[in-house]
Amino acid sequence: MKLKTLAKATLALGLLTTGVITSEGQAVQAKEKQERVQHLYDIRDLHRYYSAPSFEYSNISGKVENYNGSNVVRFNQKDQNHQLFLLGKDKEKYKEGLEGQDVFVVQELIDPNGRLYTVGGVTKKNSQSSETNTQLVVNKVDGGNLDSSIDSFLINKEEVSLKELDFKIRKQLVEKYGLYKGTSKYGKITINMKDEKKVEIDLSDKLQFERMGDVLNSKDIKNIAVTMKKI
Repeated sequence: MKLKTLAKATLALGLLTTGVITSEGQAVQAKEKQERVQHLYDIRDLHRYYSAPSFEYSNISGKVENYNGSNVVRFNQKDQNHQLFLLGKDKEKYKEGLEGQDVFVVQELIDPNGRLYTVGGVTKKNSQSSETNTQLVVNKVDGGNLDSSIDSFLINKEEVSLKELDFKIRKQLVEKYGLYKGTSKYGKITINMKDEKKVEIDLSDKLQFERMGDVLNSKDIKNIAVTMKKI
């Protein structure tokens, strides 16, 4: 091959390679931008969800119905029709329906007919007055810096759902410690039990629907630890 021809081939290859690299670079940048936008959207969605109101109802009864393969209990409270989905352990526990249970409600959505959809949060009624102030340790990690605070978390039920614990703890973190107000959503809640077992909740996502039916005996909770990471 002549030098002139070789030079042209080398130049063409260089231009082609540069074009591929540029194209790949643009694709990577576009993907990173999309991920950043999604990340910020996730944070805003979590902040909205855990800042929303919750409702506590007592003495709820209703039969289980099948709704697209899911177990649902329908009931009315305060002129609002509720669709309670049982998607976890509560599906088997309350397969015949509810008879005077307590229900902790957080709105998942309102359908076009005005029905409020909620998941889990069913517990037995208190047999007596119950109020427990549980130690809540909040660790905020920013790089190599650690800011630790000792707080308390009030539980007023003998049997409490993981849904209620998750929602109320995160709401307290949103209101007092700035959870989901920056650009980071990472961390976890650790519920330490007196038998040394642990229940962990990932702060980067909502509590899974199937876990919203889990329940704990409030007297068995030793303390609660939270780690919030700024990344």
